[in-house]
Amino acid sequence: RFTEDAAAFPGWQEETREALIHAMGFDDIEAPGTFVESELVDTLDRGDHWVEKRLIEAHPGMWIPTLVMRPKDATGPLPGILVHHGHDQPGKSRDAVLTLGANLARRGALVVQPDWIFFGDLTTSENNHMHAEGNLLAGASMNLPISSIARRMIDYLEQRPEVDPDRLGMVGHSGGAETTLYLSAVEPRIHAAAPIDGLDDWAFRVGYRLFRDPEHFPIALLTFGGYREVVALSAPRWFFALTGDDDYIAGPTHIV
Repeated sequence: RFTEDAAAFPGWQEETREALIHAMGFDDIEAPGTFVESELVDTLDRGDHWVEKRLIEAHPGMWIPTLVMRPKDATGPLPGILVHHGHDQPGKSRDAVLTLGANLARRGALVVQPDWIFFGDLTTSENNHMHAEGNLLAGASMNLPISSIARRMIDYLEQRPEVDPDRLGMVGHSGGAETTLYLSAVEPRIHAAAPIDGLDDWAFRVGYRLFRDPEHFPIALLTFGGYREVVALSAPRWFFALTGDDDYIAGPTHIV
């Protein structure tokens, strides 16, 4: 579309990003950079890194159980990375997610790993009404509960004194990859994004009837495009997509 008129691309990005922000419901919540309250619950010594158990207030009265991993011996401003789990229990404490966060901390990053609504420590009946369909019935974006928590974690990372705000990144798997996709598209503070098993296209999803996780579909997305347009909103920042062909739920390699 822009091969003959590259100068039009930034304007298209700005217009499309604003449309996606509206579709995700972000214009109805805290502005980016709003101060985030947090409460330290416990600190664990993991030998080469620390693990903080925290409650982070994503929205007024909504406290999210979160793991914060930080290296012991790193000096200077650290990169800050949001690690987002997928549709697997026990959420942030799944072994693969813990291993990913720990490895990033060992390499000198400060890492935050929150639970989603209805996963991990938030697997409670009082949270279930916020999961996707209930949000739609309330007139809000189905995507908002998950993606807005993730954006508040970016606010938290940016406000940690040891974090370099110019080196914020995000990685997520499966459903967390889709959150990574959307959030990196609308959030310029994310300088590097790595969605794992979470890039698809609409024809593939319709063909496989993969709409059972509706919280990952901003309801107005199709009015301005699809996944490829969302990916294009991250340009020219770093974007790394990882996928495979064994899991039909994730987009196969030819789609990516």
